[in-house]
Amino acid sequence: MAQLKRSMGFFQTFLYGLGTIVGAGIYALIGKIAGQAQEFAPLSLVLAFLIALPTAYSYGQMVKVAPKCAGEAEYVMRGFKRRYLMLVTGWAVTFTGIISCATLIKAFAGYLQVFISLPQALTEGLFTAGLTILAIKGIRESMWVSVSITLIEVAGILLVSYQSLTASLPVQSIAHMQVENLGTAMPGIVAASFLAFYAFIGFEDMVNLAEEIKRPEKTLPITIFAALIVATLLYLLVLIASMRTLSLDALGASTSPMADVYAQAGGNPKLLGAIGMFAIINGALAQILMGSRVLYGLKHQSWPLSKLNVLNATTQTPARSTILVGAITLGFALLLPIESLATWTSYVILMVFTMVNLSFLLIIKNDARPFAKLIAMLGAITNITLIGSHINL
Repeated sequence: MAQLKRSMGFFQTFLYGLGTIVGAGIYALIGKIAGQAQEFAPLSLVLAFLIALPTAYSYGQMVKVAPKCAGEAEYVMRGFKRRYLMLVTGWAVTFTGIISCATLIKAFAGYLQVFISLPQALTEGLFTAGLTILAIKGIRESMWVSVSITLIEVAGILLVSYQSLTASLPVQSIAHMQVENLGTAMPGIVAASFLAFYAFIGFEDMVNLAEEIKRPEKTLPITIFAALIVATLLYLLVLIASMRTLSLDALGASTSPMADVYAQAGGNPKLLGAIGMFAIINGALAQILMGSRVLYGLKHQSWPLSKLNVLNATTQTPARSTILVGAITLGFALLLPIESLATWTSYVILMVFTMVNLSFLLIIKNDARPFAKLIAMLGAITNITLIGSHINL
C-alpha cells in the first residue's frame, strides 16, 4: 500500500509550526489585546501562553502514542475506543481548517484590492486553485513555500519592532505600567488573555503531518514547544514596540495595528500590507494541508468516502481529499458570511482540544505519571472554561 513520503526534518517542521501559529492573526490581534488589557497587555500574552501549554503538552505526548496524520481523531480513538467519536473529531478538525482557510481567502482578496483591482470572486477562485495545486504537488514543495513565507512573517515582526524601538518618538503606554494598578486591571488582563489565546492556535496542525515527518515521535514534541516559545517571544517583542509607539486608544481602534505602528515610526505601511498578504497565504496553505491529511488519515470504510484514502501515485499526496477540501473551502468563501462561522470554529477547536486532553488522560489513567495526569486535567478544564467564557469575549 502506498504511503505518504517522509520528507520533513526538524527545521522544516519547526518553521511550519511557527508559521501556523504566527499566521495572519497576530497582525490584527495586537491592537485588540492592548485595547482590553491596557498597559498590562504583555501579561495577557504570557497568560495565554500558559493556557496553551497544557494542551500542547498533551499533543506532544499523544503523538508518541499515535504518530498518524489524522492526529486528533486517532488520539480520540485510542482514548475513548469509539469509532464514531473518531470520525466526528476528524471531520470537526477538517471543518475548522476549511472555515479558517475560507476566512483567509476572503481576507487575501481584500488585501489584493490595495495593489490591483480584480473581481473578488475571481481572486478567491484563483487563489484557492493555486493553493490546492501546490498542496497536491507535494509536501516538500509546499513546505518550502511555507518556510519561506514564515521567514517573511518573522522578518515583518522584527522590522516593525526594530523601527518602533529605535524611532525618536514620545514613549507611549508601555511606560505607564504601575504594579499597584494590577488588581483593578485583572479582569481586563484575563479577558485579553482569552483573546490572545487564539493567536497561539496552530500548533495542533503540526501533528496532522506526522506521517510526512522524519522520526515524528522525537521531532514533534520538541518542535511544538519550540514553535510556541518562539512565537511568544516574537509576540511580546512586537507588542511592547507597538505600545511604545501608539496610544492604547489608537491601538485598540486600529484594524491594521502593525501597519499603523510601522507608519507612525516612519515606515511605509504598504510594505506591512504586503507582508500581511504573505502571512495569509501561509495560513491558508497550512489549513488546506492539514484538512486534506486529516480526511486521508480517517481511513473511511464507506463508499464514496473510502476514495479519499487513496494517494496519488506520482506525488504520493492525498490528491482527492485535497481537491475536496479546496472545493468546499471555495464554496464557503464565495457563498457564506464567514464571520459567524468563524465564531463556531473557535468553539469546535476548543472542544477538540478538550477531547485530546481527556483522551490522553484515559490512556495514562493506570500509569504512575501524576504530573502528566495533572497537566492533562488542567488542559481539559482550561479549554472547557474558555468554551464557557467565549460568548462573553
